[in-house]
Amino acid sequence: MSNIFKLYFLEIFLGGGGRVFQAYGITLRMILFSLIILYFIKDILVNKKIKGDRCFLLINGILLFWIAFSGFIGILNDASVLDIISDIKPLSYLFIIPPLIHFFCLKKINPKEIYNILVYSLAIVVTLSLTLTLLISIGYFNNISILRNDIDNYIGSFEIGIRANGAVYYNGFYYLLIGVLMVYSKIKVSSTRKFEKVFFILGSLTLVASTTKGLIISLILGIIIIGNVSSKRIDKKIIKNIIFIISMIMIYSFILIKIPYFERILVSNSLSEKGVMIRIAYTKEALSAMNNLKVFIGQGLGFSLPSEGAGHLENSFLEILLEQGIIGLMIWLSYIFITCKKLLNIFKSEEDFFSLGLFTGVVVTTILTLTNPYINNPLGISLLGISMGYISQKKLKIEVLEN
Repeated sequence: MSNIFKLYFLEIFLGGGGRVFQAYGITLRMILFSLIILYFIKDILVNKKIKGDRCFLLINGILLFWIAFSGFIGILNDASVLDIISDIKPLSYLFIIPPLIHFFCLKKINPKEIYNILVYSLAIVVTLSLTLTLLISIGYFNNISILRNDIDNYIGSFEIGIRANGAVYYNGFYYLLIGVLMVYSKIKVSSTRKFEKVFFILGSLTLVASTTKGLIISLILGIIIIGNVSSKRIDKKIIKNIIFIISMIMIYSFILIKIPYFERILVSNSLSEKGVMIRIAYTKEALSAMNNLKVFIGQGLGFSLPSEGAGHLENSFLEILLEQGIIGLMIWLSYIFITCKKLLNIFKSEEDFFSLGLFTGVVVTTILTLTNPYINNPLGISLLGISMGYISQKKLKIEVLEN
């Protein structure tokens, strides 16, 4: 695999929200994004052809067109230019999908190497996170507020969070979730090394220790999905999975929440209740803002709710509905549905752990997107790009064999 792609995947898996590796306001993610686009343009100018699944390339083109149209609608609705640009910035990562598909088909991107980079890079995240959590829990740091400020000054605001209970959260935990589920997929359908089993246990522990409800629920759902998809009939495997999941839910419900460290994951916790009520209020406000034609084409990019300010809604699908309308939401959902369907077909025909891991990753990302903006930012878009590239590579291999 080319070094530029190794760097790209390493940064995406390790770099969290993208501000970890930066200098003078320019992030490594922006540089690698630009270099891959230029590399792609150079390659298609030389070879006069774009390789890949035509269905994905077409939908990606339609989605980019609709986003541009939504930007135009935003201008007509007098949205701030800065707010429109703020909305376009994360969505511009959709331009990375055709290059990923193209270079997957040229075998310049290797799924096995992606897996290795994913697991080994996230092993670093797990080690650092658990170490920091342990140091905080034993009182090594006298003042958590000072520690938070030091981290923000060194790495960047909102990349690493330390909660009042000492729990550590990192934006890179999204790919830790994907990595843990990918390894569990391999455990279920293929042979694994001891290192991978240890990674699965410690990675799961890191996600639970973060006390982040969305990640914990997604982890449990992901394990359920993998257990059921990998088992073709009702047998001991499914029974064991059901017992395991019930045990995890019981531990979550009756044991962990009674420990002060884990009390924030209770819905009855005042801070949690406040967060839930804010999300409900945003949902009601967003739906009341939809009317007539705007239901179908949206309010346009740059639009924000009065109570929300110029930020982004945590429910990405709600934000897509609000800004891009039902048409835009249907395009996004079609994008996700077709990707999942094709990944599942690959697994059914080949029992390949990588396709099962990607399938589960896209499904849990869709669920997570109901409370956190993942599917329409560089992290979620990159996962879709990897999935579509892998599907295209498999499809090309079948076409070559048939010819």
